[in-house]
Amino acid sequence: MDSAKAIRHLKKADPDLAKVIRRIGPFGLKPDKSRTIYASLVRSIVYQQLTGKVAAIIFGRFLELFPGRKFPEPERVLRKP
Repeated sequence: MDSAKAIRHLKKADPDLAKVIRRIGPFGLKPDKSRTIYASLVRSIVYQQLTGKVAAIIFGRFLELFPGRKFPEPERVLRKP
């Protein structure tokens, strides 16, 4: 994901949001390059509304369903009974 491109788009699409972006300053978050957007989405869904410790346990159990070093592809998750 290109955060600079995303910010340009948001500024162009919404003048009010553009003012907020200018007031707040540069985007400081750095994306985690070790995860795909899909893997980040799955992880964020698991962590919603849970304490970090419980979410980590559930996320670990999810990953254990798919042995291997790679994060499971969406197709592989869909095939899981």
